[in-house]
Amino acid sequence: MSRAGQSGGGEARGVKVKRRSLLESEKVELEDFCRLFLVNAIHDYCYLMGITYALHGGAALVMFGAVPRRTFDVDMLVDRPELLAHGLDVVAAVVSDNFREMGVDADISLRSSGECDSSILRWKLSCALDNVIGSAHAKVEFWAASRDYILGRIESGDFVSATMQKPLHLIGNSGLINDKLVAILSRPYTKWGDYFDLAYLIHDVSPEVTQRCIEKFIDHASIYDGPSILSMASKIDEILEMPDEDMSKLIGSSVEHVPSERGVVVFDHEEVMSGAPRKIKSLLEGLKQNLLNRSPESDGPERESNL
Repeated sequence: MSRAGQSGGGEARGVKVKRRSLLESEKVELEDFCRLFLVNAIHDYCYLMGITYALHGGAALVMFGAVPRRTFDVDMLVDRPELLAHGLDVVAAVVSDNFREMGVDADISLRSSGECDSSILRWKLSCALDNVIGSAHAKVEFWAASRDYILGRIESGDFVSATMQKPLHLIGNSGLINDKLVAILSRPYTKWGDYFDLAYLIHDVSPEVTQRCIEKFIDHASIYDGPSILSMASKIDEILEMPDEDMSKLIGSSVEHVPSERGVVVFDHEEVMSGAPRKIKSLLEGLKQNLLNRSPESDGPERESNL
């Protein structure tokens, strides 16, 4: 991140520095920097303290080049007892200090204390530059999962930045695909951005990866309080009925396409969008069959199987 606008102290030699407003372009740059550095800082703390975690969701997709769009949140799977044993406020303080060492004033507010029964612990991060009016924000969600569940989904850990002491734990491609399938089939509304992400994730995957996703879907979704298997099968039927042309337009207009700066995404955007309906429906058809095979025929709500 450019350090333009930082004075390193607010006043120098008795001369008061005039404050200015944060430009929109600077806000975007600061937000992107904060999310990436936030991931680095949490990663280093978890590594040093032996906390089991993995980056997943939009941050894993976007920051490391799988999907060409911006992301606004950071989602992590974490072994909750391991994290809370160190104190969520202690972790937040360490991460904030790391930001300040980089010349960025960071404030982390705890939206979840860890004392409640919610499976999600939340942070809100606010970052500001010296002598600049305005700030950038990011949200962090720590999703509770068992150590074995997390370790079983780390398929790639080769990304490492200059500040990291060990390669980052990333959910593998099949896990990211199933994350998106869970979101699509669990939301009570349609978020076409989920389909956008899924289109890129499955654009060039092998039949073996597709089959692995289908076979592992129910186990992958087990930590989420989702709908019943039969409800998801019904949701798939609704999606399959949509005309391909309508689906392609809705997916393509759902989010702003931002070419990857990391050079990892090599697919032609128009090609991905045009092929998305066929590939997504093919995956969903296979998933539906697997779901029905795993669920007994229902005579009523009491017979339905939940994830």
